Amino acid sequence: GRMLWALGNGSDLPAKRFASFEPAPPLTWLEPLSQKLPLGGHLQRWLTRHLGDPAVLLWFVQHGQKHPELPRLIADKLAESEDTPSPQMRMLWRLMLSGQVATQIRSPWMDLDIARWDRRLSTEGLSLSMRHELRALLEPKIELRKAFQLHGMHAEVDPSTLDGELVLSTEHVHGWLQNIRATAKWQEAQDTLVEDFQQLLRDALELQQALGQQDGLSYIQRPSISPHPQNKHCKDWLALVDVLRDAWVALYQRHRERARHITLGWWLMPYGLFKRLALFAATHEGITPHGEWVDWLLEKNAQGLWSSDTRREAMRLLVACGAQLSASVRSRLEEEILNRTDVIDHAIWVRLAKLDQGGAQLGETARTQFESLSSTHSEWQLAADERDEFAYWSSGSWDPGFMSRHQIFRAPRQRKALADWLRQGPQKTSPFDTDNWPDICRERFFTSAAALCDLAQENNWLPDRWHDALLVWSSEEKAIQRSWRYLAPVVQGMPDEQLHALRHSASWWLEAASRKLEHHHDACLALCKRLLELQAQDQPSEAEQRNLINHPVHQLTHALLHLWFKHELNDNDGLPATLKPIFTRLCDPQWENFRSARYLLAAHLITFFRVDEAWTRDHLLPLFHWQPTNAEAEFAWGGFLGSAPRFHKPLMVAFKTDFLATAPHYASVSMNMNYAALLIDAALDPASDVFSQAELRKATHDLPTEGLRESLHTLVEDLKSAGDQREAFWENRIQPYWQNIWPKSRNLATPQIAESLARLVIAARAEFPAALAATRDWLCAIERPDHVVHRLHESELSTQFPEDALRLLDAVMGTPKWAPRELKQCLEKIAHAAPKLEHDARFLRIQEYLRGHST
Repeated sequence: GRMLWALGNGSDLPAKRFASFEPAPPLTWLEPLSQKLPLGGHLQRWLTRHLGDPAVLLWFVQHGQKHPELPRLIADKLAESEDTPSPQMRMLWRLMLSGQVATQIRSPWMDLDIARWDRRLSTEGLSLSMRHELRALLEPKIELRKAFQLHGMHAEVDPSTLDGELVLSTEHVHGWLQNIRATAKWQEAQDTLVEDFQQLLRDALELQQALGQQDGLSYIQRPSISPHPQNKHCKDWLALVDVLRDAWVALYQRHRERARHITLGWWLMPYGLFKRLALFAATHEGITPHGEWVDWLLEKNAQGLWSSDTRREAMRLLVACGAQLSASVRSRLEEEILNRTDVIDHAIWVRLAKLDQGGAQLGETARTQFESLSSTHSEWQLAADERDEFAYWSSGSWDPGFMSRHQIFRAPRQRKALADWLRQGPQKTSPFDTDNWPDICRERFFTSAAALCDLAQENNWLPDRWHDALLVWSSEEKAIQRSWRYLAPVVQGMPDEQLHALRHSASWWLEAASRKLEHHHDACLALCKRLLELQAQDQPSEAEQRNLINHPVHQLTHALLHLWFKHELNDNDGLPATLKPIFTRLCDPQWENFRSARYLLAAHLITFFRVDEAWTRDHLLPLFHWQPTNAEAEFAWGGFLGSAPRFHKPLMVAFKTDFLATAPHYASVSMNMNYAALLIDAALDPASDVFSQAELRKATHDLPTEGLRESLHTLVEDLKSAGDQREAFWENRIQPYWQNIWPKSRNLATPQIAESLARLVIAARAEFPAALAATRDWLCAIERPDHVVHRLHESELSTQFPEDALRLLDAVMGTPKWAPRELKQCLEKIAHAAPKLEHDARFLRIQEYLRGHST
């Protein structure tokens, strides 16, 4: 409250101090500040220090229009460094600043704009201003929201990431366009809008690429370019496909040659949707008069003929234009169909059948093969609804061929009736049918649990039903405690085959229950052991290998750790006898399926080492060896470094060799920035005698450029944290490190290293001259010196040490395309503090550059 009062009392000083705090005040201030007062210049500058946080971008989406100066500050901040924020966030900010992100949920007033545009079209026709307004109404945008992450089986909002969806400026455009297409003015004018709609669709696809979403699955979102009941209006932006198609058809009817040239351009575009539009257009007479569409289909190993993406349009071409092909062109097409060895017979048959359906005279070989396949598979018939032309068919009540309705079967709500219902098995008559068994488990725990117990007493285990039940009971604290109290003994008695089938849901349930275990401690341990044994021989699936953190073994290891942590842990107590054999087994590299467990155990390496050093040396530390199994070492180091470990001297002594050997493997280890930080901690600690200077020097030399930059970043942060002791910290810690440990190879002197060093020199404050003298040979021109100039300007070092400040600027200032915004102020401070430097050649060079690049 005091801080809010100080910021809002009319004085600029509190806001300036707030914005300059190191480290930057957290974003938890944003909401109260936004509610209490407008964000002035200094607070906006504070906000730009958090551009890497998605919360700032989401805040800007809602409130950025109220702060007209903020976009310029953000653009300047982005120009300061290419390293922060992350590439994804930089891309999103660039899209935001260019107006390609929807800055608010689409306004309800947009409907009035549409109605107004409709009225003007009927009276004015399609004037120049009307075209501009139409493009604005249909302009593609990105709508941002917080992403969802799957934690266990539960989707939760993940504030650290964002999801983007392609939308249009106007909502519900499908209905609007359907109405307006019937008007005479629209029909008269739509052929003149082909280029407008084409550009809008291309903009949409480019935005989709910027989001990392390709249009290769367009056959699912828009199954058919030509009108078809399979096309659903689920995405507003797909209306651009429809209006472009209709405008092209109108143009084709009036100016066929121009429509033909547009079609040829579509095929050359690097977007699947435009290629599909070209194939659709080719079904019209005169667009590809010599069968050029066959060349299109046969490009790139006949991708157009066999790909799921273009299947619908390729089939339409076979039917509509196959009969018009010359004998030589048709022969090339038939040869591709008949000689394809990597497709099933039905795929060959259906393409020959489509040619035959369109009246094409099949060649002798093709005709013989077609008749043979038709005779062998008399059940193969072309579908009346053309579903054989689609790679993906959505069926429902709108589909005339939908024979069975989607049904939801209701489970009884009484124990005996429910047990009978479960005993009878699923009532489903269609893959789309469902039942409300999960709802019964959620709403009537005792009824559902008792029914499962009744069946278990009959040795009637239903893994699918238990799976659903355990997942439901793992999602809420009361359900976790209740289900564990009453059902742990039942699950413990489950046969191995059924328990193995439940390994995923049972592991989640055990992990959830182990957090606050009050009953059946022995049952939890026994179930963990059984499930681990049942999975010991399993080979991880491809999906599990990509995401070991969601592997059942990972959840079971979490449960075992929770059981251990319930004891009071003391140094040298040793591992409990009940857990030691299990942890020993998990550490054995021969069990590949336990790798996710080893990752988790490595994350608690310091705890294991303190509690049971002998066991840790024998079983856990060998996993950190880089030979002979580097894959195991990568996982072990990734788990350890991912826990943000501190420098624990006894542990460092124990695996000193492996720690130093990790430097050459820096790039292959996750969370490697923590390795650089540990290496710096070891080098700067005057009381540490674990490593010699020669060992630290070699390990630092073995780091790649990214590791050296991270080391410098750690030094900068350590120096800032020293507060009033910065000068002593530089003199007693960092300067000896620089002289004795930092590698001396000039091959490592890159612009990226120079930028980090410049920040370190500026952070030295009163030791700025000494720091600059020590690092001067490593400094060089930086491509984007904005951030360095900004730090120098903030530090007031240009006034305190003008000659050294000029020496730093001369070293890092090449001829960047854009002049740093605060470069002029730095020169002015230097000139004011030391007027004689205005005639210095270095000063004159920078000043001349500034004149030529000032805005």
